[in-house]
Amino acid sequence: MTEDRRERLGKLGEPIDPLKASAFLETNVLTTQCRSCWARYLCGGPCFGDAFFSFGDYATPHALTCQQKKFRLQSAAYVLDKLSEKEHTS
Repeated sequence: MTEDRRERLGKLGEPIDPLKASAFLETNVLTTQCRSCWARYLCGGPCFGDAFFSFGDYATPHALTCQQKKFRLQSAAYVLDKLSEKEHTS
């Protein structure tokens, strides 16, 4: 079984592939589909590993991963809101 390591930017002791490094460095929440998401600054954008192994690039977020992150963020906000309400009524 061969190991698929297309995501590698280079190897120790060897120069980094400038094209791969550029693609990686230019990927962020403002250059991907994430720019229109309400949670873009809370989750940090697509998990690069998930995106690369699912779609072959760093910029395409995985829909299920996004749904899970948003659900966790909404749940955390709900819990914090309830705790805050409880503090103010005590």
